[in-house]
Amino acid sequence: ADELDALHASLPKLYAQYLEKHRNLAFLEASLAARRADEEAAAAKRDDALRAMRGRLREEEMRVLRGEENVGDDFEDEFDDELEEEDDRREKDGGFVKKKKG
Repeated sequence: ADELDALHASLPKLYAQYLEKHRNLAFLEASLAARRADEEAAAAKRDDALRAMRGRLREEEMRVLRGEENVGDDFEDEFDDELEEEDDRREKDGGFVKKKKG
């Protein structure tokens, strides 16, 4: 009888612990679900961007194959611009590239 009374006395404390753990678990599960949803949305966005990029590359490749566009024109123009800028900097610096101290 004393043992039963002791167990009944500890029930409210045990129930409070159970409720706290249940609330914590529910919170963590909801947080996990939200994070997974965010990750899925981000993955879908990346997939859409990748799909769009593939489409643009496919269109560009078809233009090149049809002869509407020369291969590497954009890269060559960009590379030439960078070389001209480097030459201009060297002329201003007296032909030497200045090194940063540090």
